[in-house]
Amino acid sequence: AADPRRLKSMVMALGTDPAWSAKVIEQHAGEDWVAAVWPLLPEGMPIDLPDLEPIWAAADEADLPIMYHAFTIETPYFPGYRDVWDNPAMGRCAGQTWGGQRFISFMLMSGMLDRYPRLRVGTLESGHGWLPHWLVRLTRQIDYVRGSVPATLKHTPLEYVQMGRVFCSIDFSEGAALTKGAIDLIGDHVFMFASDYPHPETIFPDHADTVIAWRRELGEAATQKLMWENATRFLRLMSTPWSGRG
Repeated sequence: AADPRRLKSMVMALGTDPAWSAKVIEQHAGEDWVAAVWPLLPEGMPIDLPDLEPIWAAADEADLPIMYHAFTIETPYFPGYRDVWDNPAMGRCAGQTWGGQRFISFMLMSGMLDRYPRLRVGTLESGHGWLPHWLVRLTRQIDYVRGSVPATLKHTPLEYVQMGRVFCSIDFSEGAALTKGAIDLIGDHVFMFASDYPHPETIFPDHADTVIAWRRELGEAATQKLMWENATRFLRLMSTPWSGRG
């Protein structure tokens, strides 16, 4: 980037070669533009596969979070993807959220956050209103279906969220009321502003101002966390646009 203080990106970690991916993370960890790690897994590879441990270890050592960006037309295909009667709106509604739900579930059930105490996980463009419901339901199912998680797992999904280890970018279309409800249920330290720019779901150049106006419903403190503070805690930012200014 011409100015890495302003434009950040992620290291893409290939699940097909975890050792090489770990070396790439280590090689670039000290560079200003690196803010996260995005694991790219082939279809059928579980994200809690032990072979992937070098990636998590390298990210933890570099204080880089693990992020997931949702898709609809690429794997992971959501449950029932053949049952939407060829309607793309229904497919996108289910697919975008499912990828985030699966990612968060296995990151929290695997014990990974116990093994790597600095690691943070977050979903991008997966929606956000579903998160409180999913965490509550997942917590119950882990207790109900005994033996589905490692016996050494130290915390429930809700507890990992309360510890500040889980983040989620917002979907503007879900609105202020649903965002406030989610914040009221799991806290104001989880959600991060996102605009989808330059893709069609943005309302550029008014997107940021429109969400800032939600402060009437969210409150000043929660809005400040949503628009800036939570993202700075999730991402590893070695600099910002204001770095070096007097």
